Amino acid sequence: MFAMVIIITFMGVLATYSVFLYSKNVISQNEKDSLTTIVSEQTQQVYLLLEQSTELSKIISQQDFIVNYLNNEEKEKQDIDVLNKFESYNINNTYSSIYLLNPDGTTLVSTDESFVSKNYSFRDYFKKAIAGENYTDISIGVTSKELGYYFSTPVKDDNRIIGVLVLKMRPDTINELIVNPYLEINREKIGLLTMIDNYGVIFHSNDETKLFKSVTQLDPTILSEIKEKNKFADYEITTLNYDIRFEEIDSEKEIFSTEVKDKSSQDKFILNIVKINKYPFRVMLVESESKIIAEAVSISYTLGLFVLLAVIITLIIVNFLIIHFTKPIYKLSKDLEIIESGNLDYKVGTKAKDEIGQLSRTFDRMISAVKKSRVEIDRKVKEQTSEITEKQKNLENQQIAMLNILEDVQEEKDLKEIETKKIATIIESIGDGVFVIDNNHNIIVFNQTASKISGFSEKEALGKNYKKILKFIFEKDGKINDKFIKDAIRLGSVQEMTNHTLIVKKDGTKIPVADSSSPIKDADGNVIGCVVVFRDVTKEREVDQLKSDFVSIASHQLRTPLTGIRWVSERLLKNSKTLPKKEREYVDDINLSTKKLSRLVDDLLNVSRIEGGNISIKPQEINLNEFINSYIEETRPLITKKNIDFTFKNELKKQEVYTDPSALRNIIQSLVSNAIEYTPQNGKVFISLEKSKTKGNFLIKIKDTGIGIPPKNQATIFEKFTRGDNAQQMKTDGTGFGLFITKQTVEMLKGEIRFESILDKGTTFYVTLPIKSETKAGEKSFV
Repeated sequence: MFAMVIIITFMGVLATYSVFLYSKNVISQNEKDSLTTIVSEQTQQVYLLLEQSTELSKIISQQDFIVNYLNNEEKEKQDIDVLNKFESYNINNTYSSIYLLNPDGTTLVSTDESFVSKNYSFRDYFKKAIAGENYTDISIGVTSKELGYYFSTPVKDDNRIIGVLVLKMRPDTINELIVNPYLEINREKIGLLTMIDNYGVIFHSNDETKLFKSVTQLDPTILSEIKEKNKFADYEITTLNYDIRFEEIDSEKEIFSTEVKDKSSQDKFILNIVKINKYPFRVMLVESESKIIAEAVSISYTLGLFVLLAVIITLIIVNFLIIHFTKPIYKLSKDLEIIESGNLDYKVGTKAKDEIGQLSRTFDRMISAVKKSRVEIDRKVKEQTSEITEKQKNLENQQIAMLNILEDVQEEKDLKEIETKKIATIIESIGDGVFVIDNNHNIIVFNQTASKISGFSEKEALGKNYKKILKFIFEKDGKINDKFIKDAIRLGSVQEMTNHTLIVKKDGTKIPVADSSSPIKDADGNVIGCVVVFRDVTKEREVDQLKSDFVSIASHQLRTPLTGIRWVSERLLKNSKTLPKKEREYVDDINLSTKKLSRLVDDLLNVSRIEGGNISIKPQEINLNEFINSYIEETRPLITKKNIDFTFKNELKKQEVYTDPSALRNIIQSLVSNAIEYTPQNGKVFISLEKSKTKGNFLIKIKDTGIGIPPKNQATIFEKFTRGDNAQQMKTDGTGFGLFITKQTVEMLKGEIRFESILDKGTTFYVTLPIKSETKAGEKSFV
């Protein structure tokens, strides 16, 4: 009984403490949520007020009177008309000053006359606005020595920035319209309500003693930056001494709540910080944790008292019930001890009609049944003993059979080990680097060649994620290139390693590698890992470089004599009237052959530079209509000679594009010359400029009624030295470089090229290019 009392008392105390903790946590959380809501609402009000000033600055900056004034070469400072119009926008005296700066940062007109002729080019709000941005800043004015909100906007004339308009809003505006009314309503809840800038410095507070203090301990470099910008005049920025880092305050979180401790007093506070959308400010509410949990502690104590009283009352009732019910149970336990000693003839039944009486009579019936069942049990035990003996013999036979099976399994295991060793030997003898990863990207096999190439030993690699050991990167930008591994596992197919891939060795050196990755599948076809094979291609690269250098040098050397031959032949053609007909034909053939050979040299140079990856892209503004028309005029003699119906349709009108002219000319020249070259006499060629379905791109469509591309040649038509069979029959002197260079050029401009072709009916090429191409650095350009 005493033990039960202790248990009930313990459970009551535990329940009381649990209620205390739960109610404290719930009420504290509700208070914190309420404070967060208050800060969020206050932040929204401040945002709306700041947004009104931003929009007003934009509206004023777009007025004609400002543009006309700034464009007037004979303008005077403090122009009375401009000043009066500025004053008309300053409703309710919200702004301590509205002023206009020229592109040098000097004040021309200001509602605060002390600003006139002052130069504010050092201010962030001027730097941002003159760069074309709308900006909001907070600082103490150099001239006025007063704190203000600065809203700056560039003044533009035909997208040309000709000045900067600035609105300086009084801080009291926020107090009068938002802060003070809100503090009056919520004065019992709100502790320290402040606004902080992106450095965490308080510039607005309901407690003036906290002004120009930092929420965190600022780094000396940040303090130096604030001082250089002269944001807070001669005020020395001190700290509130909270144990919070600047990185936490400077996070991108919209709403931020945390517990901090004052390092000096050791008091705990709750910080609720909400970022003001679009502006470099935050609203912060600081409340003492003891104040928040005071109500929770009071309620918890009250609940605990009620629970404790309930426990005491329960103990009294339980004690009474125990005394009332345990007496007959005690007698029943004594009777059962007599039966337990072996006296199965003893009767425990009583005449009581309650549950204890029923239980005692049940015991009597149960003991009678036990006596009857004992004889039956003895009989069954004898029978089961015989059965167990028989089963034991069977188990011994099964054990012998099991041992035989185990011997067979061991033999299979030995064979498997032999096969595993064979596979390991094969992998180790492979001349390429080989490593195998599982679905978790951990390395499970790593051969000697992989170790030799990477510099990592097998022991260092096994069991590690391959990203920590083997780092494959793109040669051109150093970015990670392991897509071929991920795709092999994801797609379940063999993936080739992208050309110009490097591996970073253990010592940090980089060498070029190449090869592929292949998925490993189980019997059900599920991908369970990946095999990656790679090899050092340094020598291959050197050979390719030598080849490219040879082609480049040879092409350059050929261009000089070809230019001379072409110049002489053209001069002879100009004087062809004095030459006999046969000789004119010879000169004409020389000139034509020289042009073809020059084009071949240009193609060789372009191919060499493309494969070397050192071609630059230098975009500039181009009028597409004029650009294409100029090339059409160059090819007009050939069009006329073949009597081709040539049409150019421009749906983009005066579309200006920003692209590399040499690259675009290569694309147009290759596709248009092919269309004319492989279209029979009296055929049709159609070029159109259209809008692309993809935003930011345009489409060039070149369609002809020529010989078409045979289906068997279409898959490889963009490869080097590839020409359609029918094209080779029609024109035997083609090189097969044209479409290869075209496709590579389109891809360098981040575009796409595709075609549709029907044999003997014609071909249509579709080239999609960006309106604005990206600049690409390189040593060479297209020729």
